[in-house]
Amino acid sequence: MLPEPNTITAKCILDDVLTKLKAVENLVNNTLSQLIAQAPSDETRIRNELLQQEFELEITMIRMNLDHLMDRYAQELHDAATGAGNAVLLLDRHEQFAIQSANALYQRARAIQTGE
Repeated sequence: MLPEPNTITAKCILDDVLTKLKAVENLVNNTLSQLIAQAPSDETRIRNELLQQEFELEITMIRMNLDHLMDRYAQELHDAATGAGNAVLLLDRHEQFAIQSANALYQRARAIQTGE
């Protein structure tokens, strides 16, 4: 996904990173809420509530750093969204960590959805 450790294309942000983050948000809002509501025991309910809180905190931290990236590269992202370009964006260490975290969180979410 990343051509170099500290760069990413605008289209990759739009088509991959933000899409995966939205999928994780849906998991938190739908799947985990349903698991909490249907928990067979207090222990399972509490475990799923803690997992939901962990995901929500991670999403918040990722969003903050991605918002910074999207502010810095608003024109380049707009161009990519309209098909007028696909700039390579230079990431600071926080943005790079946010993208890596979004990918890792997405993999964890997929594992929960598939029961792994």
